[in-house]
Amino acid sequence: MPLTDVRIIHLHGRASCDKVASVTHKQQKKMTIENEIAKEYLIEHWSNSGVATFIRNPKAFEKKYIFGSRDTDRSLSSIIGSVYHSTLMSFFYCLKDFGEVMALDALMDTAHRKLDAIGADQYRPQKNKTIEQLQLSALKSVNALVMNFLQEWSTSYAPIIKKILFVEEAFYGKIELNGIEVPIPVKFVPDVVFVHIDGTLAVLDHKAKKMYTKEDDVKIKYGNQAITYSKGLKVALPDNDEYLEALKKYPLIARGVKHFYFYENKFSANKDGSRQIRQIPIDIEAEGPLLEQILFEGVFSMIDAVGDPDHIYLMNPNDNFEKGGEMMDFWIKTHLEGFDGFPNISEKNKAILSRRKSQIRRSALTNIPKSVIKAFTKPKDFISYNNKDMADLTIPERIEARLQSFNYRVQVAHVIEGYSCDTYLLRIAPGLKTTGLANYRLDIANAAGVRDVRIIDGMVEYEGEVFPGIEINRKEPKMLKLAQPDIPDGFKIPLGKTNFGELAFWDPGNPSHPHMMISGCAGSGKSVAIQTIIYAATQKGIKVTILDPKREFLEFKTSKIKVMNDLADIEVFMSNKVIEMDQIFREHGAKGNSENKQLIIFDEAADCFTRMQKVSRYIDSEGNERIDREFKTLEDNTLILAQKARSAGIHLVLAAQRFSTKILTGDAKANFPVRLCLTVAQAVDSRVMLDVDGAEKLNGKGDALFYAPGYPAPARIQCFTI
Repeated sequence: MPLTDVRIIHLHGRASCDKVASVTHKQQKKMTIENEIAKEYLIEHWSNSGVATFIRNPKAFEKKYIFGSRDTDRSLSSIIGSVYHSTLMSFFYCLKDFGEVMALDALMDTAHRKLDAIGADQYRPQKNKTIEQLQLSALKSVNALVMNFLQEWSTSYAPIIKKILFVEEAFYGKIELNGIEVPIPVKFVPDVVFVHIDGTLAVLDHKAKKMYTKEDDVKIKYGNQAITYSKGLKVALPDNDEYLEALKKYPLIARGVKHFYFYENKFSANKDGSRQIRQIPIDIEAEGPLLEQILFEGVFSMIDAVGDPDHIYLMNPNDNFEKGGEMMDFWIKTHLEGFDGFPNISEKNKAILSRRKSQIRRSALTNIPKSVIKAFTKPKDFISYNNKDMADLTIPERIEARLQSFNYRVQVAHVIEGYSCDTYLLRIAPGLKTTGLANYRLDIANAAGVRDVRIIDGMVEYEGEVFPGIEINRKEPKMLKLAQPDIPDGFKIPLGKTNFGELAFWDPGNPSHPHMMISGCAGSGKSVAIQTIIYAATQKGIKVTILDPKREFLEFKTSKIKVMNDLADIEVFMSNKVIEMDQIFREHGAKGNSENKQLIIFDEAADCFTRMQKVSRYIDSEGNERIDREFKTLEDNTLILAQKARSAGIHLVLAAQRFSTKILTGDAKANFPVRLCLTVAQAVDSRVMLDVDGAEKLNGKGDALFYAPGYPAPARIQCFTI
């Protein structure tokens, strides 16, 4: 029965359906044995993509598959295709494992998360287009592809699928082409292997397209892949336990792959209103022999090359898939630097290539001065849009060059080396708006080779001048240890330092600093920041109570520090603390007792508020259930303390991975003006805490944005560690 009657799942609150293709233990053992046989070849295994690259541009094949030199950025079409492909794999994983069809909202959310995970540094720059514009183009295309897929799933896919066997499973083995065994194993990863509605074995594969493949080119374009998967599955499946189990119910799959389908999803709308997804069937039985001969020629041409250390890989100057500048760089680099310039090349390949004939190694290029060669590869009469062409430039030079390509002229005036990030202060040419810098945030990140950068809100004062500033995350953050000189006098509690050495602190003795909030996801350094507050507070004689439902701070439990873990006990404690506060006011008047300070640190407060009692219920003497209308919830008592407890010397620190707008209301924000926001998952979490984006771009491990009354904008600091 076709898959037309399955539940639709929205996946809210469920684990992701994503998985990673990997070979089985049996396949791994087989790979080890066969690699011994193929040790005289320059590649461990072959693939359809490798054969296609070899046919199209042998020099590109040498660069990627032999020297291990891969591009650091990707074209827009490649990004769109990879996001669409991995999103569909999540769909089919979910269908296989749960028998459920992901709904539009869940599938769109999956696609957007995958797209957001691609940093600015992975986009290949285009002339006159910002990275933000490229991201928007990618988003629109991916949205169209996902919408097309769900609209046509029930008519294009579901009617032919009886049962899904494998989704993006990696297979490996030696195959024969035209009766001759290929000496190197093939590794391949079919999108979906399934039982066809007629009970036979079938494979489908997805392609994202701006334009459909021409009818005359379909067979030559997809035939190699169809034959490889068909031949490869015949060899690999008999060792697969899942296949053997399915064979008991579907005996016809033992005959091998009968059906092969390619699906081309076109993200540009068809003007005639026709279907966006085109199904392309490949008839393995009828067309297999001819397709196999075509594949045979390509594979064995490649095998001859990788088995001969003296083979010269020619460069195709008309290859539109490769960047000409990078290909020239690679070609020259192999002559000038040999193996030293390629850290990813294997020791086996070094040994094989070192046997090349001396007349090939000593090419005519060695007679040309290196200065001439370098000048040829780095022309000065145009601005490069290629990150690799800027590899020899410093970060300030990259920033200046990339912004100049958009006619936005700047000079990096100062570089301040920090802890989690470095700060770049800019001078902007007259006539240009400082606010325009934000338009090129992602282009700066792209040039610097990082996922994203942060444009500092407002101007930075430095050495008597003011500058707009850019913060770029360091790949290796530096820790900042708390030292005794960093602990100021009075009740001030040190939190961290800015890149300029300025101390950031919370001062409970300041009437405008009554209480504090901390947020940060796992790995952000939230717990370490809390530990610093505990340590500094106890050094100043402040009485500390830790409300710790996750039991992270049990080691702090001493005669001077109280630690509470059970939610019921926490609710009672906070209720009693309100009573204690009122008693202090009765004894000391409206001024309270602010010199005898107490600190209540409430970790995972947001989670506790959502799980707390909403009302107090009890059974009266007659056996009837009653509700205490005067009962106050944990959140009520916390807000009461936040509003009035400062004068009584009681100060709160609320911490959570994230605060929602339901918890962090206007009243709560007014009473918790001091906020420390470490790395958060999304920009919305940063806005809830600080009213501005930015915390989602932080580097983790104590990197934070700090805001307190008197600060014009959140300041970036590195939190102390003890």
